[in-house]
Amino acid sequence: MRLSQHVFVASLLSLFGLAASAAPADYGVRVFDFGAAFAPGLPPPDPSPTMFWDAFSNGDPLTGAQMTLDGGVTFTPASYSVLNRGFAPGSETNPTDWAGITYGLGRLTLTAASAQDVGPNNLTPPGLTNYVNRLTLADTGSGPLLRSTSSFEVTSYWDYVAPDAAIPGAVTYYGLRLSDNPGSGGAYNDVLDLAVLVSRDGRPKLWFRRLAFDGVTLTNTNYAIIDLADSLASVGKNLGDAAYVGFQFHYNYFGPGDSDNGVLAAFDVVDAAGSGLLNIHVPRIDSLFDGEDFTRPSVGATWQLAPVPEPGAWALLLLGIAAVGAASRRRGR
Repeated sequence: MRLSQHVFVASLLSLFGLAASAAPADYGVRVFDFGAAFAPGLPPPDPSPTMFWDAFSNGDPLTGAQMTLDGGVTFTPASYSVLNRGFAPGSETNPTDWAGITYGLGRLTLTAASAQDVGPNNLTPPGLTNYVNRLTLADTGSGPLLRSTSSFEVTSYWDYVAPDAAIPGAVTYYGLRLSDNPGSGGAYNDVLDLAVLVSRDGRPKLWFRRLAFDGVTLTNTNYAIIDLADSLASVGKNLGDAAYVGFQFHYNYFGPGDSDNGVLAAFDVVDAAGSGLLNIHVPRIDSLFDGEDFTRPSVGATWQLAPVPEPGAWALLLLGIAAVGAASRRRGR
């Protein structure tokens, strides 16, 4: 293949990266739960925690009571709504076995086909478009669901799937997110993500990051990027052994200015028999939200794409391809 042909093919792949890739993967959430377990200012355990659990087994995430009180313990009642972006009836399945044991767990399926463009916002890097399929828990009054003055825990378990191979200039990931209070500054400007990520090198990573916007600059801070294949190899396993992956945020609040306040994060990787393969804890991160309320936990998948070039960019690209082709022809004579 001549140089001009190489450039032409590479250019088309960069423009049509999604079309040139294999069919996008589907991701299945098996469990999503959160608990505001401790009263503000009090050390654990408070005797009246609030806890909700969704096993994704009622058949349709758009209707019905999605969150139910976990049985066996007295929990404080609370009313919260479930916000959906990009789900359709039938995206929840009936209960199935988990690791060979019937727990009544279903699956919420997230797909690129039903993902929605979130539109321009503070937390989308310039030049990229985020398509998301996301389930968010929110207070019905649009107030803070979780607060920076109250300890809480949020977890989710997923079927492990390696995310789609990275699209040129973009990434794809799925997992658990905490977002801040839009009432502080009028817009979301902080998120924490625990996710399985595939970036430009095409290898799956366990990823913990903060994305923050200060009104001028969007900053991505990576607290952990752990190569999953390498981590499994260190315990004599490989990617084929991974069946489920779990994410956990735990926020400890012991009082104003207490040095033990902060967010802890953890990843679990489990095989098909339910045996743990990896349990990775990230050291406590302090002051992630600068005193803001966390507001909303969510589970979701994101496909982050580079934009289609404007007409002027098309013209420059085609001129460049033509110039390279002409130079190649001259060298061939």
